[in-house]
Parts: sequence; C-alpha cells; structure tokens
Amino acid sequence: MKSFRTIYDQGAAFRADKFLAQSLPALTRRDIQRAIERGNLSINGQTVRKPGTLLKNGDRAVFRYGQSASSAASVGSVSVKYENADLLVVEKPAGIPVYATSKIQTDSVVARLLPRFPELTTVGEKGRPGVVHRLDKDTSGLVILAKTETAYQYLRALFNSRQITKEYLSLVYGQAHKHGQIDRPLTKIGQRGQSKVRVDEQGKPALTEYWAQSYYRLGLDHYTLIRVKLFTGRTHQIRVHLASEHHPVMGDSLYGKPESQKLAELLKRQFLHAARLEFRLPDGTWLELQSALPQDLQSVLDKLESVSP
Repeated sequence: MKSFRTIYDQGAAFRADKFLAQSLPALTRRDIQRAIERGNLSINGQTVRKPGTLLKNGDRAVFRYGQSASSAASVGSVSVKYENADLLVVEKPAGIPVYATSKIQTDSVVARLLPRFPELTTVGEKGRPGVVHRLDKDTSGLVILAKTETAYQYLRALFNSRQITKEYLSLVYGQAHKHGQIDRPLTKIGQRGQSKVRVDEQGKPALTEYWAQSYYRLGLDHYTLIRVKLFTGRTHQIRVHLASEHHPVMGDSLYGKPESQKLAELLKRQFLHAARLEFRLPDGTWLELQSALPQDLQSVLDKLESVSP
C-alpha cells in the first residue's frame, strides 16, 4: 500500500478530500473519499473518516491508498459491488458461507473482508460482524453488510418490513409455468446445523414468486431458467418451495432428488444466484444492483439445448 505524507501549508483551511485529489491526480475524488471512510487518512496522528475534514496550516497528514498484496489475497474472489460510509454490497462466490459457523471452518465472506474493512468488527451480532442477511454456502450473488451500527439497525428494519427487493436466478427441473406464486408456510426440522425445511401448514408464512426466462433440454429432460422474487426470507425457502412444485433447483443435494441431480456431471453445486437487490439507502437514494451469472453456472446453460416453451 502506498503512502502520501505532507505538512499542509496552503494558508486557508481546505477539505482533505479536495486537497488529496489535487495532490494525487491519478486517483478519483470518489476513490479518495472511500479510502478516507475506511480510515486510511490520519491528521496529526489521529485517524479521520470524514472526507470533508478541514486541513489547517501545519497539519501533518498521512494518506494510505492502493491495495496491499496481503489485502488483495484476503478479499479473494469476494468483490465489492457497491460501497459507501454506511454499508457494502459484495458478490459472494459459491462454496463459502457468509460468516464462519464453527471454529474449524474459518473461511467466509466476512473473514475475507475484515482485513480491508476492519470497522465491520464493531457492528452486529457476535460472530457475525456486519451481517444483516445471508446466502446458503453454495449460493452465489449479492450480499449486504453494514459498516456502522446505525446502518445495521436501518437495514435490519428494511428486511423485517420487506422493503428490500431480492431476486435470484435458478435453473429448475422440468418446464415451469411462465409465471407462478408459491404461498406455503415452512418449518424447520432436525437438529441445529443439520436442519432441513419442509412445507407445514403450522409453519411460518413464506411467499415466493417466479417468472420463466428461458427453456432448455438435454436428452429427454427439460429445464427452465427462472427469475425468483422473495417476499419472505425463510431458510432454504426457494429450494423447498420449488421442490414442492416438482421443479427442484438443479444441483440441490438436499431437496428434490433424484431430479435435482440430473445434471450432476455438469453442475457441481446448486444452480442458485442472488442476481438483484433494490433498496433505499439511509440518505434516501434508491439503489439498484445486478450481478451476472457466474461462469460455472453460465457454462451449464451453454451446454444445454435452448427450446421454445
């Protein structure tokens, strides 16, 4: 990581982000603001996180920018899709959990992000720093993390009041209808850590809506790529609901066998990707983010024959 050190001597007080943008023309002002918000600026030995902090004559400023090799490695394949002073939206790869669920299992989205965003450690529940929602280990896609406790409480309230739109892409078995809604209560069964979910009239309300995007065939078997919208966020909701419609998520090793395993030679995990998020930021700005299908899932589609409904 590079460092820019200076003693401010330009007379009138001046915004730190503007001064650094003038001094480091290779960086955009927004990049500088983000780095300051992450704690990469110190003035007279004190870390400051507000880009608008004023530099005064005689102030000693140290600004760190760029990404160190160790930081890049720790982030791994978790890419930051959006960032501001309040929150992060990242693209989670399949194969790791959002947060570690045991002392043995140490790799997670959070573990990869903490070296770059240490402020997450002060937010949220113990063992789940910054986490306001999660995806299954073998589901990829967009995840929101809070960087401040105020943002954490705000985002939790949005989720609880269903003011965050979450949409997924999934390949399911069979020819699904062009559009459908699944309104079936769900309940957990089994022990913690080994629990499954089932449709149960005495369970918690769960509502899923889907739209067919395209249809495929391989041999005698048919498949449908669907866009799925969640109105509730129950554990394994999409997977259980779709299996209950006889359209299990392909590659799902827990629900919908044997049909869900028909593409086992092509697909090494469940075909489920969190592709879209929409919600209002704490400052009132409306945010819409999309994530394209990862290559491992796209390559499966490329090997199937596209057909008409």
